[in-house]
Amino acid sequence: MARLLFLIILCALPPLVVPIHNSSAGGCAIIRPPRDGGIRYRGLTQEQIRSVQILPVDYEIEYICRGNRVIVGPKVRKCLANGTWTDMTLPSTCLLLCPRVWTSLENGRVTPNPPGPPVEGTALHYSCHAGFILEGRNISHCTKLGKWDAPKPTCLYDRNYTGKKKLYIGALFPMSGGWPGGQACMPSAQMALDLVNNRSDILPDYELELIHYDSMCDPGEATKLLYDLLYTEPIKIVLMPGCSGVSTLVAEAARMWNLIVTKGSVCLYYTPPLVQPPYRHTQLFLHALRLQEPPRMSNSLIRAAARQKHPLFLDTDQGGALHRLLLARP
Repeated sequence: MARLLFLIILCALPPLVVPIHNSSAGGCAIIRPPRDGGIRYRGLTQEQIRSVQILPVDYEIEYICRGNRVIVGPKVRKCLANGTWTDMTLPSTCLLLCPRVWTSLENGRVTPNPPGPPVEGTALHYSCHAGFILEGRNISHCTKLGKWDAPKPTCLYDRNYTGKKKLYIGALFPMSGGWPGGQACMPSAQMALDLVNNRSDILPDYELELIHYDSMCDPGEATKLLYDLLYTEPIKIVLMPGCSGVSTLVAEAARMWNLIVTKGSVCLYYTPPLVQPPYRHTQLFLHALRLQEPPRMSNSLIRAAARQKHPLFLDTDQGGALHRLLLARP
């Protein structure tokens, strides 16, 4: 009687782990992990992983790599109702990662081929901004040993250059990591700078240049890169973070250097005295006021904002306001 009661209770309990199928009906067969990698099975113990042959529909597996390797290709696959895994036509491989410091160049640009993380097989093409001369090779390849085949080049100042003066903007875009939104943000930011540079009525004697690093949407990584931006030449007059965690970090630190901070989809903030912030975002800045209509800002308001000691948040769409703010900034 006790045994029967135990079986009834056991059958009535909800399942505590992912249901495991032992037939091919309504599930997907186990697949092999990529070389130098493994598979993370969610909700399964080690014993269940060794014994299971079929996984249920909608179950997801995640590829992981060993050591200093990253997944190139689909990282997660899902079991479909037809018994196959998603994106099986796209291979997933674990490739060695070369040092990321090669992927940025002060006073120059780095173009990876193919785009993405700097893994074995990636080629980096280097070029310098106007007014600088490249010293070193203009191309470097990531080898199968996880090392670059050439030293990182440098861009030296050209003393004979007579063109426009440069104004530099330091950006921390999440090009990889948990939210690689920088892959869309960076081209948009570069387009905005190109529009400003092509206009003769905005900073006619200057040219805006973007120096960007990959923050990987990681505040810890962004902290190191932020100080690299601040303490390496050339001097940056504006900071442009991306990803909420990184933006918070930059916004809270920028006041120490009295720097302007810009971020997409954010209205202008300035710091007049004795004004209580009515919005949660302004908690980043003491006594900050959110302006509802940045395009209608007066020159006197721009100058008042520029005199403040706290950093400023400026909507990246307001090129005219940015122009006036740069002119008024002490």
